[in-house]
Amino acid sequence: MSIKRTLAVIVAALAVVLSCTARAQVPLQDPSARLRAAMKNAAELDSLGFTESFKSQIVTNGKARESSLKGEVALRKKDGLSCHFTEERQETRLVSNGTTHCLYIVGDKTYQSTDEPIPRPQLMVAVTAGPFGAPGSWLASFLHDQTDLLDTAVSIERKGEQNIGGTDCEGYSLAYPGSDVTAWLTRGDPPVLRRVEVDLKKSVQNHAQDSGITAANVQVDVTDWKPNVDTKDNQFVFSPPDGVEKAKEAPQEMSLEGKPAPDFELALLDGGTVKLSTLKGKTVVLDFWATWCGPCRMAMPIIEKVTEEFADKGVVLYAVNQQEEPEAIRKYLQSVKLNPKVALEREGKVSRDYGARSIPSIILIAPDGIIRKVFRGVSAQFEDELRAALSEIVKEAAPAK
Repeated sequence: MSIKRTLAVIVAALAVVLSCTARAQVPLQDPSARLRAAMKNAAELDSLGFTESFKSQIVTNGKARESSLKGEVALRKKDGLSCHFTEERQETRLVSNGTTHCLYIVGDKTYQSTDEPIPRPQLMVAVTAGPFGAPGSWLASFLHDQTDLLDTAVSIERKGEQNIGGTDCEGYSLAYPGSDVTAWLTRGDPPVLRRVEVDLKKSVQNHAQDSGITAANVQVDVTDWKPNVDTKDNQFVFSPPDGVEKAKEAPQEMSLEGKPAPDFELALLDGGTVKLSTLKGKTVVLDFWATWCGPCRMAMPIIEKVTEEFADKGVVLYAVNQQEEPEAIRKYLQSVKLNPKVALEREGKVSRDYGARSIPSIILIAPDGIIRKVFRGVSAQFEDELRAALSEIVKEAAPAK
């Protein structure tokens, strides 16, 4: 080998060594900081377009069942939302300009509309029920920089690297009491969310003996990321197709106010049961929630604080948990130092009766058994709104002097 060639080999080898040493000396960014940077970047965009593709696999009695859901989503500023979802043979459109929200099942002759104040993160999960509910809620919280999504994780760790669809990504695992989430971010700056993997095994373990469910996994791929995409006003206003009219009634979950509260009986986390009809004469607050739901975690301390203010006026709170393992519920409540009475919703019937398709859903029932107020999600003014609603109910229920 010539001296010239030998020197070239040595120089090349030395370059590799120095390169590896340099990379080793660069400290990896804190996982929480990396995730927060991606969340903040997404939330601060003037507009955003993307595609989210859900794939779930539920293993029951040794048999795997798969399902999928795909949505094209456009966001504008803080409240504009336009999305088109396809699940098997059903197509759904959800459009909102921040004031009026419209839901249309493609092919139906009517569409549903409401002007009830609903935060956009809750609207985004309105069509991601079933196994897609948890990852849909996590993704919506992520895109809106709801930092409690990270604050309430038991642990956050760097998982590694992989190439997803031709893009190098870094993985971060987040452990929650009821689920494990892995978020894959692009290696660019700012980082962009590319994939979310949710393992719901913790939530189903307690029911495995009865239900036969031994595994529940959902993967969400986020593609076609278009920051600050051009948008038009008409994208966020629903124009019904020919022959399609507005439904005479709002969706069930939006039309409960003023109606008798459906009766139910549920087991309590600490033993015994609660039957709604035995609580006549009290003001009952139902909080439909789950430990994996970021907005739920934000709402519960507020709900417990405000309802305690009215405890001497006959206000009682029941947190209706969505099919989670009792031990996971206890660990979460202990970690955040909260102590509500928890009712265990195992089959989903009570949630359906109260239209709790998205959570948190907070239902206020007057002493006469009539639903007086429904909150879907929480706004920045939620504490004041809840306090005002309870004040009005207990004032009207107070005996005349």
